[in-house]
Amino acid sequence: MSNTPTPSSEGIKVRLTVCHFNPLVNDKQAAAEQAKKKDANARQHSHQVHLVDGDDIKTLKDMETEGRAAFQRLVSAPWLEYKPDPDEKVNLSTKGCWYFLSTEYLSEYLDTMSKYRQKFELAKQDFIRRYPDILLKAATSRGLGHDFIRFRHRFPTQDAVGDRVSFTTFEDPIVTSFMPDVFDERLRVEMEKLDERKKEQVEYGLQAVTLDVTKEVIKSAAHVGKQCEAKNKSSSSPITESVVERLVEKLEMADRKSPRPSADLDEAILIGKGLLADLDADILKANEHSRNKVIAGANRMKDLIQL
Repeated sequence: MSNTPTPSSEGIKVRLTVCHFNPLVNDKQAAAEQAKKKDANARQHSHQVHLVDGDDIKTLKDMETEGRAAFQRLVSAPWLEYKPDPDEKVNLSTKGCWYFLSTEYLSEYLDTMSKYRQKFELAKQDFIRRYPDILLKAATSRGLGHDFIRFRHRFPTQDAVGDRVSFTTFEDPIVTSFMPDVFDERLRVEMEKLDERKKEQVEYGLQAVTLDVTKEVIKSAAHVGKQCEAKNKSSSSPITESVVERLVEKLEMADRKSPRPSADLDEAILIGKGLLADLDADILKANEHSRNKVIAGANRMKDLIQL
């Protein structure tokens, strides 16, 4: 029996996980002391302690934030590994889940994630180098103070702390067909049914990604439209440059992020590109006519699909 999985040509699924050493631990002793002071049930009190000062991992956190932003910029939408039942409500975690990545952005994704892995690794090595000083700080009034003795066992050695810190990407093909060569007729029939369900699941996933890409464009336009409406009502209301720039970027990238054709997405992009001359924060701040054009365009987009 030979296995011949067929990968999708539209894109792959990707995932990003980032780990830090900054445990948040439950301090039962402090919780009991708090409860005693208030003459309360200790089981209804909790007290949590960060073992490491946030400033000591700031560079790592900054690299994570930048890396996640770059990852989210390139991926299309979360990828679901199965076709839900019609009445099933699916809530995907935005951290750690698989995302669909269009083939159009594969090369840029690989280059970008390689860059952030290296930047994170440099920050990690700097953290490991500073770790003995971080332990000394934790034992002073700038850290845990006298409580350090109680939590000392929670701190790994300098050689081991690096195992707690990582920036990892995963890339897998999306298998659209998995049809082994079989000689038993009953087994062949069952495998054909399984193969058909797999194709349905992948097609459902590709259509769902396309819908999510469309929704993201419309939501971004609605965000700019709301800021324009607020500005019309109050001259002091802000129009944020990053919000406007995000819409322009989504309009530029949406058609290549979408794995399937979509009349709604095409129409949303067409409406949005008709507004490009006005999609500038300074213009929108100064020009009510431009704001009204953007508001009207955003409303036309919202009429395309149910968000």
